[in-house]
Amino acid sequence: MSSRIYQRLAQGFLSAHPYVVAESDALVSILSACTPRELAAGERLCEEGDPGIELYFLLRGAIRVLKANPSGGHTLLGTVEAPALLGQMAILDRTRRSATCVAVDTALVVVMDQPSFGQTIRSTGSDGHTLRRLLLSSLTRQLVHSNARLRSLTTDRSGQFVPADPSAAEVQMQRARAMLEVQTETQTPVDLCLEDPTAECPDVNE
Repeated sequence: MSSRIYQRLAQGFLSAHPYVVAESDALVSILSACTPRELAAGERLCEEGDPGIELYFLLRGAIRVLKANPSGGHTLLGTVEAPALLGQMAILDRTRRSATCVAVDTALVVVMDQPSFGQTIRSTGSDGHTLRRLLLSSLTRQLVHSNARLRSLTTDRSGQFVPADPSAAEVQMQRARAMLEVQTETQTPVDLCLEDPTAECPDVNE
């Protein structure tokens, strides 16, 4: 894609996150360093249970978020429309995908892999600042609403869905936000988690 297209997409992305104070040029730099991926209608972006090693910038289209259910089918959790981030919780928390994401119609994403994510989020420049602010904005806006339902889908002994305590998702959000805030100030704790998946992450709530 041309720089002009990236500039337009970046401006639209930042407009959808009004509390992110950042220059569009920094987001253009981030997006242009990622790998573009076009999805056909019904194509899967990621599968529940996959390793969370990529961050997705949804630039055009919409994505259905599906959760496997006990009957062997999928429950629709919601639909995410562009511009939006996807996969941020798993790449931050080093967990597997907790849902399957499928394109509603033709969609465009750019994919940031884990090494690029780690390098950018550690950066003290405008790229790092922009990514951290976008993640905080997205987590704050989406995690309580989407992941609260997603994380709370548990089953009782009869195999029926029952809601868990939604405060668990709130704790998850606070942990992710704290990780980002620690990264902004001190780099070392989150660097360790990003570089060594076997390392124990520090308790950022202490």
